[in-house]
Amino acid sequence: MKKFRAIRPMRYGTRRLMAGEIFDAPPAHGRLFVAIKKAEPVRDVAPLQPMPAKLKRKAAKKAKAAKTTATEPRDPDGEAPMDAAPAETQPEPMRFDPWAMPIEESQVTPEPVAEPADPTMEEGEIDETK
Repeated sequence: MKKFRAIRPMRYGTRRLMAGEIFDAPPAHGRLFVAIKKAEPVRDVAPLQPMPAKLKRKAAKKAKAAKTTATEPRDPDGEAPMDAAPAETQPEPMRFDPWAMPIEESQVTPEPVAEPADPTMEEGEIDETK
């Protein structure tokens, strides 16, 4: 018997299984359920082995060395700290949002209002002469 997990509601044997429930079935039945996409096989997850003490010490040593060397930025040669460029020369990153609405009124252009064709006509009146 192998373990399977129901993907969709199904009946197997005398049970009514809902999606996510785990059940046991012979391999032949399980292959059929997998083929008709009613179930999937459950994989056994082995517990992780603890990290060996030698690797723990090595990782701790690397982390300690990284903390001491990451205090100042260095040039590519690794000899001296790099001088930061003045703030005026560093451009501000552009933030572009295509869905953003304009904030200032000066950015908003008013829509042109159409004048009626005949000044004697009332607004909303239909011109039947055309």
